[in-house]
Amino acid sequence: MTETILKSILFGFGVYSIIVLLIKSMFSESIKIKIEKFDNSACTFIPVIGLVYLLNWLGILFFQFSNIEYSTEIYQMKSRLFGLYWFVYWLQPSLFLSSQLLWFKKLRKVKLIRIIIALTLIGSIESIVIYFASLHRDYLPSSWTVSLSSRIYGWILNIGIFGFASILFHFMRTRLKK
Repeated sequence: MTETILKSILFGFGVYSIIVLLIKSMFSESIKIKIEKFDNSACTFIPVIGLVYLLNWLGILFFQFSNIEYSTEIYQMKSRLFGLYWFVYWLQPSLFLSSQLLWFKKLRKVKLIRIIIALTLIGSIESIVIYFASLHRDYLPSSWTVSLSSRIYGWILNIGIFGFASILFHFMRTRLKK
């Protein structure tokens, strides 16, 4: 549950960043200032969420290792960590390490770096695993069924969770400054 919420917040920030970077130039100066204030709050909130996510991921990994009882589970864990798709398993924490670049204000301002960070946060690890694992077995496009409506609902839910958490953080931050 915690991992899902953290992933939703990080995913929502990725979508938010791309939207804001693309449409920010269309607004007036007064609205741009308000967007900048909220954006600064979001950019300080996301690295903290990234750290919490990494600690959660390491805790789950430690818990999995400490509860191994059978040799088949040991084989499965070794296969997951060092097997054929090892890079996908280790890609998960490295993608969210990209959120740690937002601690630096100079890197926040560079649009290209911000878009790269946003795209890495949007990339769902489960989707990457599914695509890698299924495409090598089946090359027929007729078997690539993906429900578009459920994916759109998921995106809207993720953006909503990010929006709620970021707005809550922004209001708490502005109230504490006063």
